[in-house]
Amino acid sequence: MATFDFITYFRNVATTLKDILHSADNQRFHRISSLPEMEEFLANSRSNSGYHLIVLDKPSGRLDDSSNSDNLIDRKFYTFYILKNVANADYDEAETIRQQCLT
Repeated sequence: MATFDFITYFRNVATTLKDILHSADNQRFHRISSLPEMEEFLANSRSNSGYHLIVLDKPSGRLDDSSNSDNLIDRKFYTFYILKNVANADYDEAETIRQQCLT
């Protein structure tokens, strides 16, 4: 049974999405495995411009039988973040960037 390779998938998204454009020279795809790593990334990325795609390299899941067939399926959940720096306390810009990230 083939499994979904979410790291490769999201790396390809970060590389091909024109708003992110991850490359070897312009690192915009990042992997973290814990919230302390996210805090460290955020603290060290204050000067980074543009969008960044971050994946939580720790998929979780749950056993599910939504079809009531006695056939449990391990449904995986993958977490990713799209981030862009915003000036401190600039709430209007933060809302604009939030909408752009959703788009």
